[in-house]
Order: sequence, then structure tokens, then C-alpha cells
Amino acid sequence: MDNNNHGLSEKTDRPSSRGRLPDGSANPIDIHVGNRIRSRRALLGISQEKLAKELGVTFQQIQKYERGMNRIGASRLWDIEVKGSTTKLLYTLQSRRSLFAGKALLGTGEVLLMVTLEMAVSILLGRVQGYTETLPAGPFVYTGICTLAVDVMLFFSELLLMLIFDNPLPALCVGIVGALIGLFSAFMPPLVSYFVPWGYFVPLSCYEVALWDQATHTVTYGPRPYSWGLLAFTVVLAAILFAAAWRMMRDKEV
Repeated sequence: MDNNNHGLSEKTDRPSSRGRLPDGSANPIDIHVGNRIRSRRALLGISQEKLAKELGVTFQQIQKYERGMNRIGASRLWDIEVKGSTTKLLYTLQSRRSLFAGKALLGTGEVLLMVTLEMAVSILLGRVQGYTETLPAGPFVYTGICTLAVDVMLFFSELLLMLIFDNPLPALCVGIVGALIGLFSAFMPPLVSYFVPWGYFVPLSCYEVALWDQATHTVTYGPRPYSWGLLAFTVVLAAILFAAAWRMMRDKEV
């Protein structure tokens, strides 16, 4: 009995739910985030009392945030960014052209990186699964180009939604719902699937199901002609969304 009580009274090395270290001190990451919030608040000339009023908390809570004593949730960070007028600050620190170019290049670069990793992993998994056939260069490059085109088009559509609503939440919701619809677009009639941009990966694919053996549950895939027309439409749509997003940022009043 004594051993059980002793085991219950022992301290563990796990951090508390408040993000503190085992010795009770603030987490260095929380301290860093708090310092950034303090610097931004001071730069904008906002007092702790005013920021607390905007966020609906006490100024003592703001003090704890800035000292790193309390961990800040993602939603609270977004509130602070909006109340602190970060967008207005960015518009005054640099030209809108450079701001948009930075976002466009960063987003496109991330998409390119993910597509490259995806293609590399597909080759690696093929080798792991024992596929020894020569990789067909044509379909492989075509698939990579199509994937990149669709991803860039979707990126600029999400960026446009964020600029329209001044909030990433609508873009996030549209992206999640669109991804689910795109997933099931493979089972839609071909004509309908062309109206679901999130599912363009399916009609752009250079392979299709050629045979389904219900007895053995075996799927045989066969090649199909490249969809150059849809690929061109995707690129044009990406360019239109790019231009619309740039115009929205250029003409936006802050």
C-alpha cells in the first residue's frame, strides 16, 4: 500500500498541460513567441491594456503570454495577428508587388518541392515493392507536370479566397470540402468531373482501370491518351487566378 502511494506521489518528467518544463519554468519556444508578440505590439504602439481589450482577456493574461508563462493557442495567435493589423504593417514596409511576389514564389516553391518528393517517393516505393521494369519517362514526366499544374492552380485559388475574406478560414474550409469532392470525382461521369478542379488529377491521369477481376479483386491498369486540352485549361486557369489574386492585393484598401 505504501509503495502504491509512493508511486502516485512521484513527479514525472512529462511537461504540464500549460506547456511548462518539468521544473516549472517557461518553455523556450513560448518565451520566443512571447518576445515576438511584445516586439510587434511595441512597434505598433499598442498597450497591453488595449490588446487585452481587443482580444477579450485581461492585461495580466497578455503579460503572461509575453513572458512565455502561458502557452498561446493557434486561434489566439491569429486573433493577435488580426488585431495587431499585421497586413497593414506589411503593406507599409514593402511594396505590394514584392509582397505578392514573395507569397507567390514561396507557395509555388513549396508546391514544387512536394511534387518532387512525391515523384521521388513513388520511384522508391516501386523499387521496394520489387518492380524492376524500366520507368516510362514520358508518362512519368507528364504526370509530374499535371500534378504541378493542378497544385499551383489550387494554391492561387486558396490565396485569392484569403485575400477576398481577409481570413484563412474560408479558404481552409473550401480546400477541405473540395478535396473530399475531388476524391469522389473519380466515380462521377466524365463530364461532371471537369467541373471539379480539386479532382483534375483523375481525368489528367495517363492511366485508367482496364480490367477489374471481381473474383480475385485484382485491378489491371492500362494507358490512355494524354489530356493535353485539360492540361492547357488548367494552366490557363492558374494564370487567371494568379492575375485575380494580384489585382485583389494591388487594389485592396487597408
